[in-house]
Amino acid sequence: MNVSPVLNFSNKNSNLIKSSGPKCNSFSQKVNFTGAQYPSGYYYDTEIATAFKYLNHSDDTWRATAHDNLMDGQNFFKYVFGGGSEEIDRHLNEVAKLRKDLQTQARQIEIEKQRKIDLDRERREIERQRQIERDAQDARDLIEHKIQLKLKPAKTQMTDDFLTLTKLAKNNSEIQVPNGIMIENSNKDLAKKFVDWTLSQDEVNAKKLNIGNKSHDDIISELKNVMNQSSENYGKTGKRTLLYIDSFDKIASQKDENKRMVAVFKNIMCSCSEKYKCTVLINVLKDKISAIDPILLVDSRIQSKIRI
Repeated sequence: MNVSPVLNFSNKNSNLIKSSGPKCNSFSQKVNFTGAQYPSGYYYDTEIATAFKYLNHSDDTWRATAHDNLMDGQNFFKYVFGGGSEEIDRHLNEVAKLRKDLQTQARQIEIEKQRKIDLDRERREIERQRQIERDAQDARDLIEHKIQLKLKPAKTQMTDDFLTLTKLAKNNSEIQVPNGIMIENSNKDLAKKFVDWTLSQDEVNAKKLNIGNKSHDDIISELKNVMNQSSENYGKTGKRTLLYIDSFDKIASQKDENKRMVAVFKNIMCSCSEKYKCTVLINVLKDKISAIDPILLVDSRIQSKIRI
């Protein structure tokens, strides 16, 4: 193996540095090394700087060994990267390892970047859903607020006409608690909310009589049981019973088939408050009130009419 003489690159600022020695007519021309023959051709500053880096030189000179068939005037790095010495092989291995490490780090960075993107997207989606829920709750609260405003007069009347009287009647037998209260409604949803509110009051023992498809005999039997239980409950708890009957017009209309039912309610609703400590609460649509037998709606039976 022949060693080339030292090449002195004194003009570091030039774009091209020319070696001393025999000239080549073309960069692609092959240069054979024999004895002390110099390499020919031009080398760019970047190539020389790279050569310094990989050959671990810190001055302006470089030394290289060359095989005759490995180096030409332009393709210097065929030799440098093609191996040829343990030092170069070590540097190449280090570069390969560094490249692999950098690729691994790059993948990890990309994975972490994507993870952060996914987390941010998930966070924004969660916040979006929460905002949707907050908006929906605000809308429900607004609707509920409007409903309560509409129900306020009815609640006030129920309190004055019944709830307050039930408290006062405990200590004053002269207080007259209504036998019957009628809800005259033109809005079923509002009426239902009002009924639920009324039946939830602590002052009363709430009961319901569901008409459904029950026979008149079953309704009468259930009605009598409620009245008897109301008396017993008042003796134990001091609470009056509020019996809620929905679809009252179904069994109290002026049809011949309802005469027996009308007679039963006529007798019960004239004295149920005093005799059984029970008040009947009926809920009737406004346009169906005229169908109910008028005898059941007289003041002695229905002392309070609440419009919703």
